[in-house]
Amino acid sequence: MVHNGRISGIIDWESAGWYPEYWEFTTPMRWPGRNPRGLIAQLGGDRYKEELEAEMAIVSRLLGSTMA
Repeated sequence: MVHNGRISGIIDWESAGWYPEYWEFTTPMRWPGRNPRGLIAQLGGDRYKEELEAEMAIVSRLLGSTMA
């Protein structure tokens, strides 16, 4: 980004993309040690319960297959 002829910021597009609405809720919930799950759960409630369960099943299967 340039402002008044000088570099004012850098945009990192590495993780850019379209993500479904529930993604910002379910992604941190999959990694319990890194985020305040209680607070995140309160914010999302049961709104994305099915999506979270599906993602947890996928992650569990993927991690289980690499551990065997």
